[in-house]
Order: sequence, then C-alpha cells, then structure tokens
Amino acid sequence: SSAVKAQPVREMVYNNRDTLQNLPADSADKLLVNELYIRSEGSQWEAVESGVEEISSDLLLAGGDANITGPLATRSVVWARLRPRESSEGPFVFVLNAQLSGGALEDQFFVEQLAHERGRQLERVLEVFRQRSGESDLGVILGAAGAVSSACADRSVDHPLSVYFDDVVANYHRVMEDAVSAGLRTTDLLEKRFCEYLCAPSEALVAQGWDFVEGLDGFAVASSCGFLADHLATSCHTPATAERVSLEGFWRRGDGEAQERCFAIKGILEVHPQVQQSEERTQRVGLVELPAIGFGTCFMPEDLNERVAESEFRKMVDEFSESAVLAALSAGVRLFESGNKHMNQQSVGRTLWTAVAAGIVSRPELFIAGRIPRCKDQAEVRREVDMLLRELRMDYVDLLVMDIPPERAPQAWPWLEEVYREGRARYLGITNFDLLGPKVCVEVFRDFLALTEVPPAVYAMEVHPLNNNEEMAECCRGLGIQVMAYSPLGAPHKMEAFMKILTRSDAQDMRPLLKVPDSSVLNDVGQRHGASAAQVALRWNLQRGHCVVPKSFDPAHILENTELFHFSLSQREMSILAGLHKGVRAERFLGQSHVQGKKALPKMTRDAQDACEAILSKIRGPGSSGEGRAEEQMQQELAELYRQQEVLKGKGKGAGAPMLKGGGGKLGPPPMVQSGKGVHFQMGSGQLGAPALGKGTPPIGYAS
Repeated sequence: SSAVKAQPVREMVYNNRDTLQNLPADSADKLLVNELYIRSEGSQWEAVESGVEEISSDLLLAGGDANITGPLATRSVVWARLRPRESSEGPFVFVLNAQLSGGALEDQFFVEQLAHERGRQLERVLEVFRQRSGESDLGVILGAAGAVSSACADRSVDHPLSVYFDDVVANYHRVMEDAVSAGLRTTDLLEKRFCEYLCAPSEALVAQGWDFVEGLDGFAVASSCGFLADHLATSCHTPATAERVSLEGFWRRGDGEAQERCFAIKGILEVHPQVQQSEERTQRVGLVELPAIGFGTCFMPEDLNERVAESEFRKMVDEFSESAVLAALSAGVRLFESGNKHMNQQSVGRTLWTAVAAGIVSRPELFIAGRIPRCKDQAEVRREVDMLLRELRMDYVDLLVMDIPPERAPQAWPWLEEVYREGRARYLGITNFDLLGPKVCVEVFRDFLALTEVPPAVYAMEVHPLNNNEEMAECCRGLGIQVMAYSPLGAPHKMEAFMKILTRSDAQDMRPLLKVPDSSVLNDVGQRHGASAAQVALRWNLQRGHCVVPKSFDPAHILENTELFHFSLSQREMSILAGLHKGVRAERFLGQSHVQGKKALPKMTRDAQDACEAILSKIRGPGSSGEGRAEEQMQQELAELYRQQEVLKGKGKGAGAPMLKGGGGKLGPPPMVQSGKGVHFQMGSGQLGAPALGKGTPPIGYAS
C-alpha cells in the first residue's frame, strides 16, 4: 500500500468543491492509496519483498480553473517481488502498480507545467524495477489512468478521448491561455499535444523495450475523473492474454448516472521458473561485494551508564536500540549485524522494518547479517533461522553466520547450505576458528572448507590493533573469503567491565594497554591525521581489507565511526600499529569479570601478560606509569617518522597520503570503491552498489 506516501482525498483533488460534493461525506479526509494485493495461498508463486516509492516531482501548480492551486498531488508506485515456490533461482517477477499524475483537474496543466511530468514519472517507475531486478527477471507494470497507448489515443470523432478532450479539457481557460503562450493556435494542434501528453508513459515503455499486452487498446474510459485506460505491460515478450471483467455500478458520472463502461482488466501471463541442475551447486567462489562499514547492534547491560530498575530496563533497551539504528541509517550505514543471542534483536528488526515502510531506506539497500548460535541438528537450525527472520521481520538475510564451536561446524554446515538453497540467505558465513589459536586455526579451517559444497563467503572474527588475528586474516585473503571485523574497537564496554574489578590505580594504568580508544600510540597517530584513536583503529582495519562493524549507542560516536575517508595511514604507520598486537580478546576479559573468587588475567601474548602483571604487582609512587616499554618504543618510532616527514615536506618531496590499492596480488586486500550507495569492497566482477545482488541471485561463481 502507498499509505506511507499517500495524501487525503481532499488534498489529492486540491480541495475542489464540486469534486468533493460528488464523494461520500466521510471520504474527504481518508487517504487515497494505491494498493497491490497478492494472493499466495494455493499459488505456485509467493511474494518475498514489497515496497512503495514516490515518483511525482516537487511541482507547484498555479492559476488553474476552479481554484486549482498548490503542490502537485503525490503519486507513487507500489511493487512486489514474486518468487516461484519450487525454484529459489527464479526468475523473479516484479509487479508494479503505478499511479501517475492526470485526471480532469490536473490535465488542464498539460500544455506547460505538466507537459513532461507523466513521462518522468514512468521513468522513475522503470528505475525502481532496474535497481532491484536481475537480467532474467520479468517486470509487469499495471494500473489505470496511466500509460495510454498510441492506438488507444485514436482521435476519431466517436472515440472517448475526443469526447473527453472536447467536453472537459478544451473548456479550461488555463488550457487556452497556455495554448496561446505555446503557439498552439488551432484545436488540432492542441489536441495532438494532449495526445502526446497522455501517451508519454507508453512511449517511454516502448522505447525501453516493454510490450503492451494485446487486447487492451480499446479498453478506455472517459469520465468526470479524466481519461482512464487500463494497461498491462511486460519488460520482455511474454505469452499473455487479457479479459474484460464487469464492474457494474463502479463508475458514476458527475450527474450521478451510471457510467456505461464499467469494467476492469484481467491479464494472464505465462512465466516458467528456471530449474538449475544439481551439478551447478558446487561452484566455489565467495562474496562479490560487501559494505565496508557496518553497525553492530548487540545491546548489553554494560552499555548502560547507570543502574536502572528491571521494570525500566526493557523500555530503555528498546529506546536505545531504535535511536542507534536510526542514527546509523542517517549516517549512511547499510550493513547491520544481529543475532539470536542479542536481547534487542526484535527492537532492531522493528526499527529497520519501520524505516523501510517509511521509505527511509529500501530493503535491497540494506545488507543484513544474522548469527545463529544453535545448530545441534537440522530441525534446530530451521528453528534458529525462523526465529532470526521473524524477529528481524524479513524474508531473508543477506549473510547467515554460523556461530558455534569449530569442532561442530563440519556436521552442521550442510544444514546451512540448505537454508541458502532455499533463498533465505544470500551468503553464508562462519566464525570462531581463530579461537583455536594461531598454530592450529588455519589448518583446521582448511580441513573444514574441503568438506563444503557452498563455502563461506565471510569469516567473522574480533580484529583490532590489539588483536590482529594475522594468521586467519592471511588465510582468508588467500582463499578469497571476506573478513568481517566485529568488535573492531576492542569492545570498550566489555573491557571496562573487567576494569571495575581492579583497584582504581591498576585500572588507570592498564587501560592504555588493553583498551583500543585509550592507546597512546593510536592517539598519537590520530593527532597526526586529525582523527580519534577509534577512527585510526577502524581505518587500520579497512586498509587491511576488512569490513568493520563497530558498535555504539551514542549518536555522535556512530557518526564518527563512519567518517574514515578523510585520511589514510602510511605503510610505516600500518606496520607500527600491527606491533600493538597483544592477543587481547574482549570476550575473555568480560568472562573473567564474572568469575567468582580470585580474579586472574585472561590469556594474552607473553609480553602483554608480563606488562599487566607488572602493573598489578608494582608499588605505587610518584611518577609511576602503566605505559609498557613496547608502547614507549612505538611512540618514539612514530615521533621519528613524523619528524622525517616534516623534513621531506619542507624540501618539497612529500609523497602525500597513500592511495588504497591492494587486490592485485593474491594476498592483498580487496580494492575499496566509492559509489552512489556508499563505500564497499569489490570482491569480484559485480556491478557497483551495496549490496549489488537481489535476493536469490547469487554472485557470479558462487554456489547457485
């Protein structure tokens, strides 16, 4: 329904008194909507996605007869994407119900103000289809008062068009004034221009290669509402028939008499699903494109800065989640990561669904990643996927990540492949192999991949300068698997939960070692580039070719986390930041904060362990500091690097900020591309955009 874009009847008829008098008394303030109904019960087809887009221009009509003055009434297109139940591969059918400008009140502006508006509106309808369809998909545009064909616009004396023009259009003073201004000095020239105005949408369709279903040209109606013509057009030649369906008493003229031509059109299209051969399901190439910056939606009690009553907690979770998701959308984020473990997943799903319904963003623009943590058997996998889609209010996710211990992955993975083949997940992902440790994770991961038919397109893991996970990152680069870096800022809220079990002085000294935003090295680099330590950490991940999904419930921080393209890090800076690695995993520190009894440091690198132990055991005194020796050396190295750069800059030999290259070699990061839909990583030969592919349309080479 176009209700989210619709106006009351009163506004749609420009408060025209005569028109309102011919309507039921209680209808003037009701919304005039354009709707599309899909019946899926007992059908071979099912609706998998729908939406509404406004197509009218921001025009101001002025000087019309009957005091028709004001903004052009809103027009929209309602669309639905249909999928054959027995074939997730398609083709998909897009049905678009277009409501174009026109009618007795607006037609008086056809000479000048609305001369090109109907053609522009139809072009916007076609753009809605082009943005969401694949090469083999079928488009169907239908409706009334829209695309009048040339044959229908026969200007013979007894044709309804001539009657409508003579009795209604030609009697407007506005039409006559505009005709003189445009040099249309004869009635024939004026009527020819009117036909061009009416036929502009159909001419645009024909020019784009669309076919009108035969048999509709004679189904035209002239009434006090304007010149109406039911139409049905397809994006390619499709076997079709059309029938007339009686609607006795549906139309009434202004004098209250029943209109003789009372009917609707029934069109029957013949569309055959494509069936893929089973051997085509074994192709093994990963993700084509992925937005470079996402948003982690998981809400935890540690995200609250204050203790609240249990009765208020759920309300605050909903409010925080809604405001954070809307702030991320406003900042241009289109990748959202969620999971069945998240207490706020329903709030996230409701907010995204509302944003799509309100036209803030369209579903194809979003890239939704969902985690399922339970995969004991196939039935449990299905329950988890059903729960994920139900709480997110979506028919599919763009990325389905299996979040279970790696030793159980080989058994459970085929069940995820079935979900993919059903079209409920566009890509598959996996996580947790890096938790096995640097010496064995790669070997076990490669053994797992050898058993898959549909390999994971994405590997998700905690990556930031204090935990670079280089072994798994290098493995994924070599295999063409995209790394999604969650907790790319080291999850400061989880680290702070651990700091609260320490003494105040120990926590103060340990934060620069264990919390990414507090790192003195990252802050020094940030000052050099006019960025925060958090932005430097995120930029470091991006330049390694990783997608980042930072989390924050502070609107200012959400925006800051997307502003990463006004600077770049040199190779030397990247190398120095890689030296910050300490094996700091936020989840381990959060778990340790909840341990009863003696508190111990979680597992880290030996150097990091020693530095933290030194802080905990040292005697406090004047000048004591928790700054590690390695960090001091890095700061000195940075200072020397920047001093040399200043010298070169003074001599005019500065090279400037390096460009993001990579992707040319097997182990290099994929290139980062800027398009109209944001910054994303281009992994293959897909077109620009994020995401580039529609539901059920796998990327080139990915398992069909």
